[in-house]
Amino acid sequence: KLSLIVIKILLLVGFIIFFGFAMSEKYGTPAFPIRGNVFYGNQGFAMFILVACAVFIAAWEIILRSSLVRLIQFISRANRNRPAWIRISKLLKRVAHILVFLAVALYVGLTVAQPRNLVSLIGIFALIILGTLGSKYPHQIRWKTVLYSFILQFLLAVFVIRVDAGFELFEFLGQEVTKFINNADAGAKFVFGETFEQHFYVFKITSIIIFLGSVINVLYYYGVMQYVIGKLAWLMQKCLNTTAAEVCIHILYIWG
Repeated sequence: KLSLIVIKILLLVGFIIFFGFAMSEKYGTPAFPIRGNVFYGNQGFAMFILVACAVFIAAWEIILRSSLVRLIQFISRANRNRPAWIRISKLLKRVAHILVFLAVALYVGLTVAQPRNLVSLIGIFALIILGTLGSKYPHQIRWKTVLYSFILQFLLAVFVIRVDAGFELFEFLGQEVTKFINNADAGAKFVFGETFEQHFYVFKITSIIIFLGSVINVLYYYGVMQYVIGKLAWLMQKCLNTTAAEVCIHILYIWG
């Protein structure tokens, strides 16, 4: 088993080296060269991101996950029967929750230029209060789930709106998705001819729907979608303290 893991690691390292040379214009004329700005005028960046994600997933499945699981199991076994450790861990969790809340509140207080922008907070608190008052079982509300749902949305908004790299990243992703969807035009042109855009909905939109449906079905066949959905569901389950079935349903809505 150890020799098999070593072989997989060597193959992974060899692929990384090969991919680096293949993306460089110094050693040929690659189809997707790395050049220019990270997000603009860089043909190879989308391919680089896909390969980097694939390499990380492979490294995680081969080495990192098992090592991390063994480390966590060792720590839990060593401190399972220590009351002091249990009290400290609970205290650290509470302190972490308080620090996260204070950090968000401090950021909002220091970065809001006009008090009018805080009006939206009234709507958020009003929805929470009305939902609590209208609930038949308010004592069963998981406030950690409610709090971290808003915090995750807030962090995503800050990353996209306030951080230049975040805005450029999502703009780049939007452009790449548009390029990918436009590949359906080649099939529509082949089947319906050059004038397919004159019947925009029937020939162009329907072709995009069929194209995306086919791609997603292929990804399902090879297990890619199951892996992505499972990992996103695991992440949201850990962050929001919800059940796995509930999270999977919400994740599936993205590709529904």
